[in-house]
Amino acid sequence: MAGRSHRPGAGREADLRRLRDLLRSAMAAGYDLQRAGVDALYAALYAVREARYADPALRFRADARIVDWSS
Repeated sequence: MAGRSHRPGAGREADLRRLRDLLRSAMAAGYDLQRAGVDALYAALYAVREARYADPALRFRADARIVDWSS
């Protein structure tokens, strides 16, 4: 068994390392396509003036309010 470690779990570690490298390369390969899709979506949304927010960083504030419903 030339080149193989006799340490328990060494084969599993190598498999996990290969899997991690494959996933990393697949994600890197798909990033450009994903980014182009997101950019196209936002370009289409921002082309319609009514679809834009007045403040692109609208913030939700859950302030306590007492409303008189009796009137």
